Amino acid sequence: MSIRELRKAAQQYQQLLGLTEWKINVKWGTPAEQPDYDKGEMDEGSVGNALWHPEECEAWIYLQRGAGQLEETLLHELLHIRLEGHREPVKYDAMYERAINAITAALRR
Repeated sequence: MSIRELRKAAQQYQQLLGLTEWKINVKWGTPAEQPDYDKGEMDEGSVGNALWHPEECEAWIYLQRGAGQLEETLLHELLHIRLEGHREPVKYDAMYERAINAITAALRR
């Protein structure tokens, strides 16, 4: 999937999730051991990361080029913004991630 297609999908999902007031930037990211998020690096071992500034309603979603299921990953990251966008991201929680995956799968049906 191209970055252009992913950006178009992001706009559709923004509507669905009620995130229209947000400016969502979808970009290719590079996994790194010590990621510098300002340079488009993302957590090593991930295929997507979302970062946001609640005050400005602006978010960045980084996706790993060539990874599988990029549209699902995009929706997963948008759900993080919908559920957590009013505060700083929560510490990694496997059960929370599984819940977001379940919601993602349900929305993609």
